[in-house]
Amino acid sequence: LDLSLTGDFQDYEDERNYEPIRIVYAHHKKFEAYYGNYTSPAEILVIAPGNWPGGEVAQEYRGIQFMLKESHLQYDIMEASQIGNRRDAIRKYKLIIIPEIPTLSSPAIDALAAACNGGTNLIATSRAFSRHPEALRDLFGAKADKVEHDGAGFYLSPTDKSIFKRFDLQTLLFWKFNLGLYNFEEADTALLPIFTPGRPGPPEYVGGHEPTGYYAMGVKNHPNSKAVLLPMNVGKLYYQLGYEQHKNIVLDAIDYVFPEAGQLVRTNAHPRVEVILQHYRLNIPENFEKKDTDGMIVHLVNVTGFSGATYFEPLKVRDIDFSVRCDFKPSRVWSMTNESSVDFRWEDGAVHFRVAELGAFEGVVIER
Repeated sequence: LDLSLTGDFQDYEDERNYEPIRIVYAHHKKFEAYYGNYTSPAEILVIAPGNWPGGEVAQEYRGIQFMLKESHLQYDIMEASQIGNRRDAIRKYKLIIIPEIPTLSSPAIDALAAACNGGTNLIATSRAFSRHPEALRDLFGAKADKVEHDGAGFYLSPTDKSIFKRFDLQTLLFWKFNLGLYNFEEADTALLPIFTPGRPGPPEYVGGHEPTGYYAMGVKNHPNSKAVLLPMNVGKLYYQLGYEQHKNIVLDAIDYVFPEAGQLVRTNAHPRVEVILQHYRLNIPENFEKKDTDGMIVHLVNVTGFSGATYFEPLKVRDIDFSVRCDFKPSRVWSMTNESSVDFRWEDGAVHFRVAELGAFEGVVIER
């Protein structure tokens, strides 16, 4: 937990945030032993383009994060520069998402290829791997005819409803920003045919969308996994405009290669409730060498009050149901904010419980 203040607390000119800070820090102090000594159960890894990315690359990366957070899909983050050093660590993931990153080191590419061969699925977006034609071919069966291509006015068609299950009422998706033109002849499947811009003008002249012969998604089957390439700024588009259809492209791709992605945490929580699941060991000196966990924590952050660049009081969210995959029968489940027990049941390898009311934040502790 960190607070940066330029100046001195005493006689500071703006004290409006003192009370919220007191609440958060008092909570952290009270439950300090439950923070910081975590092991993530996430099976999805998102590759970060840097430790403080900016520009278009950052928008692609953050757009992908928004999609996952709003869908309550648990994920970890690793900087692109560290992939080659974490060869064994990345093999544990069922899915690795590489947003936009055009250049990767040779050790990083080798590590990703080894993980893919070992059963880890890959999804890469926009210009990812574009400066590595051999990796594009070997991993994705793709060749870039045109990496940079303005997609404004073009359309995509989610024709295969067995894969694009979220598009039962849609046949065309508008596009904007980069829409790379790639050859997928060496891939096993090409999806999302790209259509040309239509005729502009009054209604009687609108239309004329024709297939370009290119596709916006290619899939290559590996012995134990699949590798998906989406050579388009799908993350940036969602980050800037927030249309659900663009998020649904990525979510359907995730379901296609990793159908179990949503089974770690199942919930009816609102998309503006962030859900973070962690295995914990009590963060006390005698536990520092301990290997076994003391249980799990479901952290909830209510961001319903966040509106673009402004914060308001969050709306209370009620009756949030959870089913969390859990390989032990809990001895107790309890709420941090009111320090009371939460009714639960444990069956079929999952713990089921309900959060009756969520204010700004909550932590639900699942004890062994």
